Amino acid sequence: MAMHTCYTQGINSSASEISRLLVAAVINEKFRKLLLTQPEKALAAGFNGERFRIPTDQRKLILEIKAKTLEEFASEIEIKQERFVA
Repeated sequence: MAMHTCYTQGINSSASEISRLLVAAVINEKFRKLLLTQPEKALAAGFNGERFRIPTDQRKLILEIKAKTLEEFASEIEIKQERFVA
C-alpha cells in the first residue's frame, strides 16, 4: 500500500507542477510564447524566480509537444499524461 501511495503522490506532485507551468503560461504572454516555441528553455528558465520540478519522464513528454496555442498545448499534455499513467 505504501508503494501505491508514493506512486500516487508522485503523479499528484508532477500534476501540480504541470498546473503551475500552465498557470505561468496563462498569466504571462512572454512565458507562453517561450513555452510554445522553445519549451526546453521555458522549463529551464522557470517562472517568477521559481523552477518547475517536473520529473524527467514527464519533461520528455512535454518537450515532444508541438502546439501553436496554449489550448492545444494543454490538450496534448492531458492526452500524454493519460497514456503515461495507463
